[in-house]
Amino acid sequence: MGDPLKREAARIHPLRSVTTPSTVVLKGRWRYARQKMLNGIESAQDEWEQLDKQLRERLAPEEYAAFAVDATPSSPKTATKPEWPKRLWSAALNDHVWIVRNEFDARQVPDGAAYYTEQDIRLLKGSTPDHLRAVH
Repeated sequence: MGDPLKREAARIHPLRSVTTPSTVVLKGRWRYARQKMLNGIESAQDEWEQLDKQLRERLAPEEYAAFAVDATPSSPKTATKPEWPKRLWSAALNDHVWIVRNEFDARQVPDGAAYYTEQDIRLLKGSTPDHLRAVH
């Protein structure tokens, strides 16, 4: 350990491994490039490969393996996005209602079904069940 900062950190925290800021930044870029690649952005492949090579050179093999397993998402972010509109059961109304974000979502609600926007829900918050049934 030729770096005086690493020596001082090892003296203060002997059991804690010291990671240089550049390695921390590199790991963050690696995660970001990996996520872009999993989301189908083809240009991220080269960037990820370069970052992966740099990390393999810096980290011990077992440290790299543990990092890569923990940092790799199992699926693209787009796969975890919720489907809209949402159909919910309302016990107070004894009926299904649809929650929509915008007019595009409202067009996907079946004809004759009740739907509410986030603003509607905010306005109805705290209402009595009788008031809710009257509005519904």
